[in-house]
Amino acid sequence: KFVLSSVGVAQPYNSWPDLVYGNSITQIDPTKIGTLLSLPGIAAGQTLQPQTEAVWAAPVDFQGTVPFILSHQSHFRHVYKPSGATNYQSTAVDGAIFFADPWIDFSQVNYVGNLAIAPGDISAVQDPAGSDPTHRLLRAVVHTSQADYQAVKVTFYAGQQSNGTQLGAATIAVLASNGSYQGVAEIPWTPTVPPGTQSVYVTVEPQPGETNGNDNAAVQDLNLVAPQISVDQASLAVTEGGATATVGVHLATKPGGTVYVVPQPDSHLTATPDFVTFDGTNWNTPQTFTIAAVDDAIVEGPYRGQLAFLASGDPSYQGLKTDPINVAITDNDNVSPLVVQVAEGGYADSYQFRLVRKPTAPVQVGIGTDGQTTVMPTSLTFTVDNWNKPQYVVVRAVDDTTAQGTHSSTISHTASSADASYNNVALSSVTATVLDNDGPLPTIDVNTAADVVANDGLCALREAIAAANANARVNDCNVQIADYHIINLTVAGPYEIAIPLDPNFATDSAPVVTSNIVLNARGQTIRNHAGSGISRIFTINSGGNLTINDATLRDGKAFGGGALWIDVGGTVNLFHSNLINNTALAPASAGAIVNKGTLNVFNSVIADNVAQANNQANSGRCGAICNEGLLNMANSIISGNSAGDDGG
Repeated sequence: KFVLSSVGVAQPYNSWPDLVYGNSITQIDPTKIGTLLSLPGIAAGQTLQPQTEAVWAAPVDFQGTVPFILSHQSHFRHVYKPSGATNYQSTAVDGAIFFADPWIDFSQVNYVGNLAIAPGDISAVQDPAGSDPTHRLLRAVVHTSQADYQAVKVTFYAGQQSNGTQLGAATIAVLASNGSYQGVAEIPWTPTVPPGTQSVYVTVEPQPGETNGNDNAAVQDLNLVAPQISVDQASLAVTEGGATATVGVHLATKPGGTVYVVPQPDSHLTATPDFVTFDGTNWNTPQTFTIAAVDDAIVEGPYRGQLAFLASGDPSYQGLKTDPINVAITDNDNVSPLVVQVAEGGYADSYQFRLVRKPTAPVQVGIGTDGQTTVMPTSLTFTVDNWNKPQYVVVRAVDDTTAQGTHSSTISHTASSADASYNNVALSSVTATVLDNDGPLPTIDVNTAADVVANDGLCALREAIAAANANARVNDCNVQIADYHIINLTVAGPYEIAIPLDPNFATDSAPVVTSNIVLNARGQTIRNHAGSGISRIFTINSGGNLTINDATLRDGKAFGGGALWIDVGGTVNLFHSNLINNTALAPASAGAIVNKGTLNVFNSVIADNVAQANNQANSGRCGAICNEGLLNMANSIISGNSAGDDGG
């Protein structure tokens, strides 16, 4: 019952009409309100006695808000039952106990209400606690038709309730008494949910007395991360005029319309195609761009470009831009030499270097090593006249005492010039493979000066070369399988090259080198036996690399290259050696050496060699060297060589 009280004392009122049910609200279902008992009318001037009562028989399961009309103004009063009390009370907004004013109309009492949620009530919003776009909240707005509900459980699922993953739940109040007729449930989105567009299913726990339980659940497709362009590569690498790279992009969320993604390379890069498009059907399928370096004429060395992507179109993506990714660019405006190979205490190698663009001022290229190798020269100078002429650099290994096995050494190049495009520019480096001579060595000891091929208990020079080429034992010359071999002459010479000619190949009987060999002659002489017959000292075929230390090669005689024939792809390194009194017979030439490959000569002497045609002395070409390949020479003497036609 509701007590209309005059606060314990009689109060005069101008009038007190009967309390009439339903005289101003017609949409309320009378059957849901209960029976309202009326008070007798109070005439003007009469006194309302304390504790005058009007009894309202509400349904047993009633809960919620009672709206009154007080003096023709709508006021909301919360109906509640105080702890330990028998009767309900009505409290005003300010918390005071309500005491009835005239013209009270109980017809607006609301009855048991209904909870509802729709797809549009489910959303993903930014977590106000952080600016990270991946920190998101899942939100559900639950509506009530009339009643207050103080503890309503709202549960979120990824997918459907029956087969989805529960994401979390929140218990909320859903109130009509505050005028909102709704409550808001929020839970954090956790990383266990995959990013992108997901179906989120929300259930609202049914409450006693609800009139309709069919609208207590809804599902909505949501973007659980902020819209963004996803890039499948963190970095790329390209080469000017050469290798390109590919990068894929897709959208993190399903857009409502068409999204255009445009590549934005810096001035060092190009990207194709000009753009790609995404929509609700292909938003999470990567599309590919091809990235290339701009092939300019500027010497830059290794440098870096940057690439970003910009979106437009659908409002959720309009203006979104990715962070730039780094693109490593290899410059092609300086020579990138091949890898060279050297041996500690053994053979050297060389490479050539030139510019591919004419400078406006002289360019000096400084050459540095990492301590594993030495180079000669240590700098190169290019001018406006010789900028495109190759210059050669010889590389030798430092002969240390540390066992390292086969290892590598880096040779660097830095340009300096008054030409700004070349100044302080790091040019391409060279990698040298260094063969170690410390620890167990792949040596072959030659213990006879005779030129014999037989199982005679001795290892001859010719047999040692054959074993090194085969990487296997030949007669009594045993070998260790290795990348190169060291042949040591261990007995006094001279060492003879005297095997008779093969009648099927009547050119010469020189030992042929096809592998990497370091020949330590230890001051001994290797010669064509007594100068008789036709035989040069060594022939080096393609792939052969022969380093000769401290040897004298003499009396060789052949149809071109009396001492050495170096074929295309072959290499010879001469250190502290002498080539003396060798002869080239007609119709070929080069008394000492024919070089079609690579020849490095250091601290050596090439003297008294003859190119002879038609058995006439001084009538051939190239008394010392006929060079058709790469020739590097330093601290050496060429003297007393003769040729009748040209080239002493």
